[in-house]
Amino acid sequence: MKQLLLNFILCLAVLSTVYGQDLPVNTLTVKPVWINFHSPNNDNKDLFTDLNHAFEIGYSRHFGKLLSLSIPLRMGAANFPIYNEPTKTVDSYTRSQYYAGLDALLNLHFFRGKLVSPFVYAGIGGVSQNFDNGFVQAPVGLGVDFRINELFSIVAQSDYRFAFEDGYDNWQHAIGIRASILGKPKDSDRDGLADKDDMCPDVPGTLNGCPDTDADGIPDKDDKCPTLAGVADNMGCPSDKDHDGVYDVDDKCPDVAGTLKGCPDSDKDGVADKDDKCPTVAGIVMGCPDSDKDGVADKDDKCPNQPGLLPIAVVLKLKIKIKMV
Repeated sequence: MKQLLLNFILCLAVLSTVYGQDLPVNTLTVKPVWINFHSPNNDNKDLFTDLNHAFEIGYSRHFGKLLSLSIPLRMGAANFPIYNEPTKTVDSYTRSQYYAGLDALLNLHFFRGKLVSPFVYAGIGGVSQNFDNGFVQAPVGLGVDFRINELFSIVAQSDYRFAFEDGYDNWQHAIGIRASILGKPKDSDRDGLADKDDMCPDVPGTLNGCPDTDADGIPDKDDKCPTLAGVADNMGCPSDKDHDGVYDVDDKCPDVAGTLKGCPDSDKDGVADKDDKCPTVAGIVMGCPDSDKDGVADKDDKCPNQPGLLPIAVVLKLKIKIKMV
């Protein structure tokens, strides 16, 4: 029995390290308890007859979503068994005597925080009989929490208590209220937002607990441009109405998609169509071809294949002036 209990406690400890922890939550339980010494001693009694009554108040410390430690204290009255050592049987029971018990229990919770959360537990405890006799017992049981809200739940549980003294095994059943007390929700990154509500629990931030460097309302983790204020439609980057990859603030043609500073350049000559005198033909003079490279576009060059120093119009004007002289 001791080995089984030790293995159970070890499993709980391992599981508690596997799962991430929330802030430890302190809870207080208050509940009536029903004690049954008869059924374990083969008195042909079921679990819910000949019950003795006690009252329990308990403190629990939760470590993450799985594990908690409970310290319940019970006070009441019970008909304790009278064990016959020669026959190894319980022959009779005392009249109502004072009952006091104190346990230390490890609890394993499932679906904690949900509407219905079952749990199993085991531990060690001591019982005082009429304040002049005592014995040790090892409770093993199961229970369920019915969540009312973040602060309160209804808890019901039953356990079998293996006594370290012959004849004192017993069943106990309880139902009552569990209330959250003390403590604040865990805040790993200390940004003022509890981990359970923090979208980035390990990194401090102001936007649902996440950093938002450019203050554009989009957390850095979802922002493709975390240092440039942008819009949600462009994944946190500045607006790009024409979807050409050039942000509107830098786009010379924000309403028309293009590759040259955001503007179209149909002939790919490095001159945007809006400034190109020959938008469909690549060129070097205002976007137009200049075959003889004399600085005059072919369309304006009277001698497009022969470089000249001056445009022909200028030459003609000079000739007229010379004749007049």
